[in-house]
Amino acid sequence: MGNEVIPGPVRFNHNRGEFAFRSGTRIAYINIDLAAIVERFCLEVTRRTGLRLLPMTGNPGSNEPSIRVELTAGDELGALPAARGISPMGDHPSDERHSVLIDEHQVVLRAAEPVGVARGLSTLVQLLATIGVDLSEAYVAEAKRHLKRWCWINLLVGNGEALPVKTASQDAVTTIFVLHELPPKVRRIVFDEFARVLKRHGRLVVVDSLQIGDEPDYDGMLELFPRNYHEPYYKSYLREDFRGIAARCGLAHVRDVNAFVSKVMVFDKL
Repeated sequence: MGNEVIPGPVRFNHNRGEFAFRSGTRIAYINIDLAAIVERFCLEVTRRTGLRLLPMTGNPGSNEPSIRVELTAGDELGALPAARGISPMGDHPSDERHSVLIDEHQVVLRAAEPVGVARGLSTLVQLLATIGVDLSEAYVAEAKRHLKRWCWINLLVGNGEALPVKTASQDAVTTIFVLHELPPKVRRIVFDEFARVLKRHGRLVVVDSLQIGDEPDYDGMLELFPRNYHEPYYKSYLREDFRGIAARCGLAHVRDVNAFVSKVMVFDKL
């Protein structure tokens, strides 16, 4: 068996003998409790990508590329974080732990409970339907070179002010260290685009620099940064009201999480 990866890669370069995710790929399970989850996964993959997977009970042929889904004893997942959350029945914490392993013939998803299977398959669905956008042709070409063996991501050259994505088509949008590079007016246009492409109740996750007041001990360093480097819009970024910008276009602030000199801002579309 190959490397253990969380989340699991979905598409590999078939010419090199690695796993290829394609129509007709079998997804096998034994525990009948997983039937509805697997069926939903197959339908969702078809809806999003056109690929038609074949659910089956039992073990697939050893020479056929396949996805195998297993419930396993919790001890096998002991290296993963402990179970958290609330069971739908209210009787014990929901155990969402799962792992994905890949070799050239199989993807194997193992989980302690059906909810972990659902989490793992949801990750695969998201990777199948992921779009990456960057303004630079060179950056997109470099990203394609690095990602071609690891996941099925459609990388596009595009402008954040006019994303090449259909309205209300995305479950989630992420942007990483982009907003501090943009003029204030453009930040507002980009947020409008994020709101446009998100589905209702979709989530926007922003990763960027800390702002003034997030970590008072770092405020002086943040103020010096645009003086020492060519960052013409960083000063305005430091005091930008992202909650207000988001609210104006129908995005509700959920939380901020600081991480050293960076922070994560989370918003949901109303």
